[in-house]
Amino acid sequence: MVSVVVPTYNRARLIRETVGSILAQQYDNLELIVMCDGCTDGTEAVVDSFGDPRIRLVTQENSGGPARPRNAGVARARGEYVAFCDDDDVWMPHKLRTQVALMERDLGAGLCFAGGVTFGDGVESLAYRLKRGPRRNHFRALLYSNFILNSSVLVRSSILAEVGPFNVDTRLHGAEDYEMWLRIAHRYKLVGIDEPLVRYRVHRGNLAGNRAKATLRGLYVLKSKSWSCGARTSGSVLCPMVWQWLKYTAYMLTGN
Repeated sequence: MVSVVVPTYNRARLIRETVGSILAQQYDNLELIVMCDGCTDGTEAVVDSFGDPRIRLVTQENSGGPARPRNAGVARARGEYVAFCDDDDVWMPHKLRTQVALMERDLGAGLCFAGGVTFGDGVESLAYRLKRGPRRNHFRALLYSNFILNSSVLVRSSILAEVGPFNVDTRLHGAEDYEMWLRIAHRYKLVGIDEPLVRYRVHRGNLAGNRAKATLRGLYVLKSKSWSCGARTSGSVLCPMVWQWLKYTAYMLTGN
């Protein structure tokens, strides 16, 4: 079984398409855990309207970010695998089927991610194209940038239990997934599928914001002591921090 965790806050307008794409997967051995984080716009009613027994709708008081509802969803997961999907993104029909097959063939892989396309405002373009082969050191590459699309991730439940929950430090808000991927990549092999399995919606409500803000959050992850992977003491994090700072400066100068 795959447990799909979708944290949501006031996305009644968008979540129907997200939920529909998950329930329409060509891999149907799944449960969908929708964590309503203090929704006030009728999001619960939209989710309930599907009437699908695979849906588990949980409501809680607003926590101010996706980390806590994500953790609460993982704690309720009953599957051998956990997949994450943001409440405004859409999956391709063969996403889970493709990823589970790969993970079952490669028992040494701890996490699988994939490419995606961006869409919204009448624009659709290829994004998150993977240029990293299976033998590439994903941990080292992640230090330079977060190239893993959250809604593309499939990870073994046992690994999440081992590395611990998403960090709820508010200073990591918007980068808690990046910090988690670093923790997992330091211990386990990651595999990527160079195929767009996710449609990543671009709109004003995106938490990631512009590239400058996203890079700044990544810098805070590298500076923080929340991930004790040994790289901090070896000094190998210095070059990635300089690189990300240069990117941040360039984005600020160009207005991106």
